[in-house]
Amino acid sequence: MRKIKAGGKETEGMMLNRQALELAKKVVDLDIKRDELFEQLILLVGDRAYELLRFVQNR
Repeated sequence: MRKIKAGGKETEGMMLNRQALELAKKVVDLDIKRDELFEQLILLVGDRAYELLRFVQNR
């Protein structure tokens, strides 16, 4: 992404980079949370966790 400078300060490009970094962090946090929840699902239903997850996804 190209950064736009105005008066020595980055403007729109900096904001987009900050927004992109914040969004990327949220995606990583969600991925970690998903893994934690899936581990709990495995504890509840064992080997059927994958099958159950796929069933719910396809509903």
